[in-house]
Formats: sequence, structure tokens, C-alpha cells
Amino acid sequence: MSKKSIIHHFISIFALIAVLLIYFYPTIQGKILVQDDITRSIATSKEARDFRADTGEEALWTNSQFGGMPTFQMNTEYPSNLMRYFEKGLKFYRILPDKTGLIFMLLLGFYFLLITLGVDKKISVIGAIAFGFSTFFIISLGVGHNSKLRSIGYIAPIIAGVLMTYKGKKLLGGAITAFTLALAINANHFQITYYLFLLLLVLASVYLFQAIQKKNTKDFFISSAILLLSALLSVGPNVSKLWTTYSYSGETMRGGKSELTVNKEKSKGGLDIDYALKWSYGKMESLNLLMPNFYGGSSTKELNTSSNTYKKLVKNGVNKRQAKKYIERMPIYWGEQQFTSGPTYLGAIILFLFLIGTFIIRGPTKWWIVIGSVLALMIAWGSNLMWFNQLMFEYFPMFNKFRAPSMALTIVCFTAPLLAMLALNKMLTTENISKYWDKIKLSFYILGGLCLLFYLFGGSLFSFEGLSDDSLKQQGWPIDAIVSDRVNLLKSSAIRSLLLISLVFGLIWSYSKQKLSANLFIGIVGFLILADIWIVDKEYLGADNFHKASAKEKSYLPSVADQQILKDNDPNFRVFNLSVNPFTDALTSYHHKSVGGYHGAKLIRYQDMIDKHLSKQNMQVINMLNTKYLITQNKKTGQKQAQLNRTALGNAWFVNKILWAENADNEIDLLGDFNATNEVVIDSRYKDYFTKEIEINSSTINLINYKPNHLTYKANVNNEHAFAVLSEIYYEGSGNDWQAYIDDNPVEHIRVNYLLRGMNIPNGEHIIEFKFSPPSYFIGEKISLVFSILVILLFFGALAVEFKPNRS
Repeated sequence: MSKKSIIHHFISIFALIAVLLIYFYPTIQGKILVQDDITRSIATSKEARDFRADTGEEALWTNSQFGGMPTFQMNTEYPSNLMRYFEKGLKFYRILPDKTGLIFMLLLGFYFLLITLGVDKKISVIGAIAFGFSTFFIISLGVGHNSKLRSIGYIAPIIAGVLMTYKGKKLLGGAITAFTLALAINANHFQITYYLFLLLLVLASVYLFQAIQKKNTKDFFISSAILLLSALLSVGPNVSKLWTTYSYSGETMRGGKSELTVNKEKSKGGLDIDYALKWSYGKMESLNLLMPNFYGGSSTKELNTSSNTYKKLVKNGVNKRQAKKYIERMPIYWGEQQFTSGPTYLGAIILFLFLIGTFIIRGPTKWWIVIGSVLALMIAWGSNLMWFNQLMFEYFPMFNKFRAPSMALTIVCFTAPLLAMLALNKMLTTENISKYWDKIKLSFYILGGLCLLFYLFGGSLFSFEGLSDDSLKQQGWPIDAIVSDRVNLLKSSAIRSLLLISLVFGLIWSYSKQKLSANLFIGIVGFLILADIWIVDKEYLGADNFHKASAKEKSYLPSVADQQILKDNDPNFRVFNLSVNPFTDALTSYHHKSVGGYHGAKLIRYQDMIDKHLSKQNMQVINMLNTKYLITQNKKTGQKQAQLNRTALGNAWFVNKILWAENADNEIDLLGDFNATNEVVIDSRYKDYFTKEIEINSSTINLINYKPNHLTYKANVNNEHAFAVLSEIYYEGSGNDWQAYIDDNPVEHIRVNYLLRGMNIPNGEHIIEFKFSPPSYFIGEKISLVFSILVILLFFGALAVEFKPNRS
């Protein structure tokens, strides 16, 4: 690579950073994004983070939510995975302001891919901006989907490595693939990585078809073998993360299966299909890709004072100030999803260029992009294309582990600007662009005609009724005015996109007639692409979304009820916050050990308990979870208040009677009518654990030392056959991850009351300990370190070979 070329790349990267900082200028002023998902994540992982800060170790388990669960998917660090240090470099960690590094990764990765494909540097910058500032990604940043963005950031460089390998640069391509795929897995959003693998499967299939046509399958299989080896190597640095996730997932909603016969349809493991396909994109809603407000935009869209809704509110007697307040967050979205933060808008110009690309680009690149785009769109439709997605859900490996199929649009957000830039580059580098003129006109007629159709007739083609309209009508909202605003938004979006497409069509014509220079043509098109998505992005992530750093801490300020509970000198109890939906509540976990929580992969046994007993507030179950306080809302004042539960059973207790259960159904049903103080429900599979009947006794057991991963009890047992129930969640993981000891001697413990731990304790005074030591983490970390070094050596070795100075 020449010195001049290096300078040009630096200028390009500087231009990307400049655009990034202009968009996110509030961060330069020290302001931050308060992201809802990150706020929740910080709350639920506080105990684990505090433990790390105090001890320098990973807790790996927390009691902060859902009674207790592993932290493998909750802020756990895997220090032996050296790839994480490279990620910090890629996103200019502590150099770029708050969160902007995530978007920079998208920009840099896409720029790199286009350069490797031989695209002009100026067009590569435009393409990087079109990809990185996709509305879908900007909205994702606003709500805090950081791990998703991190994973998306590696899609482009992974594709670059794969294409290099198939095109002959096998060592460099394989090394880049291994290195960047290892980074993607480390980013810890397996759904995005899974969709990437589906795209790679399409890509490989297209190249196989080409190899068969050219009778050159040998080279294809050699390249594929190298890529398979690269994929296996990329797993190595992530063994500890993947192993812990795998062992954990078998006991969760995502990968596990309930033993209850009511859930027998889930016998294969994985999510329930109705739950998994909840966030499905509507088929017609896909027109949001072309027209941003086709379906109203968002569920909390801000309208202006010229809107029909505002005028109707004022006409109905609402004062203007209050009416302005109301229209700041209006449910204008009328699509099939329960709610949405905004549309997945690709840009009218990008889609126009993409369509041109389908006509003028030749070879396998076009086909894997087009087929991959169609496949991603079909997956995103979810329940709206049930025949296809049900087949995928039931028969395609791992497909049933993920929810929110609309996330597959990530792939379309990648493929659309990619083919668009290849088309733009083709037009720029072709001597006679007029030979493509018929296809360019056809693309204009198709997309332009579609926009014109909806501008002229859109208001009569749909009902414009949203899922929440009936509820809004009952509350007195002017539905007719809201519907009218939805119609106006559709029409304004349609004419806006038509104008943008027409402008670029005119620019292409002017360039083909040599009325514009190449640089001026690219400059104007690039500006229009940026302006198009910039304006839409700012509607969903603008200056108002950034706040002073102090605003972050305000999210965690304790309520009056929290303050009352925090005065308790013994912190080792649980809190059940009934003033909110406790099972989608993260903030309680910031201050307390919560019965509820917020996590997409909670233990499936706990979910069973929620469905069967906790949602019905079964006090015996609440007591056995050592729920010392309930938080309720005072109906008169609206304030949260703490209520002491005097019947909470404490951290551990001895029982006098066993209720044997024939199966899981019987076990969980018995909890509906038992005395948790004296009785314990045990599955009959554990009968061999007992040699004699337990005896009525007055023994005592107390928690004397608490760490999330190491619990110490002191027991005084005054008879021969005492059985203790411990108010801690039973979990096996990769083996016996929780190890029990009596006086430093390993002992067995069993699952009781469907959810908790129980054990025999012999006569006398004893120290009982429970230590959480999952081999999946500790052995996995050693393996991760070895493979991290291997992948890094391979990557830099390949770079050294590729760029070594020519020898005379």
C-alpha cells in the first residue's frame, strides 16, 4: 500500500469521525445518552459489579433478581478473552465521546469492506455513512441495544474476510475472518451472529453454484475448509463465554424445556413460537424501508401544532399548553407490532441505487446480496409469514432460540447500502453509463411509481387503525384526528421519497450527459444520502435525548419505600415490588434482592413459578423465597410504601414433613396448598437421598456470611435426621456448579419445592457452605487464553506476510 493511499484512508476516516461528532455534538459538551436498556442492565447487575469492585473477582451468580441466577449474561467479564482489548481500540475507547464509538465501529467496518471490494474511497465514505447512520441502528443506540450494535459492527469485516478467501487471498482472508468473527462472538449478541451465519450460508451457496458452473469446485472446497477452520478458531477465545452460556441456556426459557406437561409443546427446548414471533414486521410495514412514516413512525411520535390531533384537542376545550404536552408522545404508529421506537428506514436514495444494482451488477456478489436480503425480510415478517417461519422454527437448527424476528432487518440494513454503493461505483467507473440507462429508468419508474401511487391513493388503501385505538377511544382521544394525521404522514413520506429519488435520477442523467463532473456528482449524491437519513435520525435521536451526566444517577434514586427497607440492618432477604409489574422490573434490583427482575433468559423453573404461583401472590411461595418486604402503592397518595412480611421464613429452616410428588406437575401443584414452614415438597426421583424418615425437631440454622457466590450457614442439629430447606435457587449448570460442604467435606444437596435447595444435616453443630464454582467458566477461561493468543498470532502473521516489503 502506497504512502499516498494510506494518507487518503486517514482522510476518509477523519471525515467519518467528523460526521460522527457533528451528529453527536452534545457528547462533546459532556452530555450522555440515558439508555433504557443500559439503565436496567446496570440495576440488575449492581450486586455483581459491586462484588468485582470490592474483590477483583467475578461473582458469576447474583441474588439481585428472580431469586437468584447466574450472571453469565449479566455484565460478567471474561478477562482471558484477549479480543475484548482489540474491540476497545476499534471503537476508540475513551477517545471518542460517550457511546459514539459504537457507531464508529459500523462506519469503519463498512468502509473497510467497500475498499476491499475495490470501491472508490469517496463512495466508500458515503456507503459507510449510509450504513452506520441507518435509522435502525440510531434508534437501537438510543434505547441501549449496545451489544447488538457491537455485533453488527463486525458484519462487514467478516464478509470482507470471507470474500477475500473465496477470491484467492486465502491466508489473509481466513485470518481476518477468524479475528473479526472472534470479536463478533465476544460482542455477545448471538442472534445477530446467527443471522450473519444465515447470510454466509447464502453467500457460500452462491459461490458453490458458480464453482460448479465453472467446474472449479476444488478451489471452492479449499476456501470453504479454510473458512470453516477460521470459524472454529474464532470460537476458541470465546470458549468460556460460550460454554457458560450453553450450560446456562439448558435451564432457561431460551434453551431449556419445562417439565410441566402444560408446556409439553416445548419438548424440543427453546422459546414458545407465539412468544418468539411477537415482534414480527408487517409485510406492508416493510415499505418503511422506503418511506419513513409510512406506518406512522413510532408509538410515541411527536406531532406539531399544525397536526389535526392538536387542532382537535384545542377545539374540544383542551388549553393550548396542555395540548402541546399531549402531542409530544402520540401513538401514531398503526402497524402490527405492539409498539415501536421508530421505523427501519434505509433511505429512499439507497433503495433506488440498490434497485439499480440488481440490474447492472453482475456475478455472485449481486446474487448473495439479493437472496440474503429476501431471506432476511421473510424472517423479519415472522408470524406474518407463518408457513415459512414455522418451518424454520421447528426444523432449522437454533432458530427457535431467538425472539423478535424483526431484528433480521439488520441484514437488509447491511445488504441494501452495500449493493447501492457497488451500483454507484459501477456508474462512476463505467466509460459509457448510457448503456445502463434503460435499467436506471426502469428502477426509477418502479420506485418512483410506488411512491406516487401511495401519495395519490394511500389514504384510501388502508384503515389506518392501530392496535391501541379502541383503548384510546375509550379514554376520549380524537381517533378521527389521529387517523387523519397518520394519512398525512404516509402521504408526506411518499412525496418526500419521490422527490429524493427524482433528484438522484436527474443527477444520474446529468452525469451521463457529462453536465456534471464525477466528483460533483458523487458529492451531491453523498450529501443527499446523508441529509435524507440525518433528518429522519434526528427525529428519533436528537439533542433532546442527551442529558447531563447527573441524570444517569437520578434513575437509581431510592423511593420512600426503598429508603424504609434499606434501614433494615440485615440485608439478606428478598423484596417483592408489587407497585409495578415485578417481572419486568429492573430498578428494584439496584437496591434489593428482588423476587422479580428483568431478563430475557430467566431460569425456566422460575418462569414456571411465576406463571403458577408468584403472579397469583401465593404467600406460602412468597414466604419460602424469604420475602421480608412487599412494596405496594398507596391508593390515596400514589406513593410507594414498604410492608413488612412477618411470615417470611428466613434464609434457611428445618422442616418436619415431606410431601412426595410423582412428577413436576404434582410438585408445583402441591405448592398451592402446603405449609412452607413445616412441610417440603420433593420430587420422588430424590427418594434414594433419604435413608430414614426426617424427624420433628427444634434445630436451628442461620446464614452467618453472605457473598453472592459463597454462602455460609451455622446449624445446630439436635437429632439424627434433620432436613433443611435453603431459600436459594437450585441450579446445576454444567454439572454441580453449586457445591455444598458440611465442615469442609463435600456433600450432596437436592432440589425441593420445585425451585429451592435442600439437604440432610447430621446431629451436632456444623458449618454449611455453598460455593459457586462452574467449571465452564474456570476451565473455559484457560482455553480462551490459549486460543486468543493463537488467533492474534495468525492475524498479525497474515498481515506481515501480505504487506511485507518486496525483495529484490
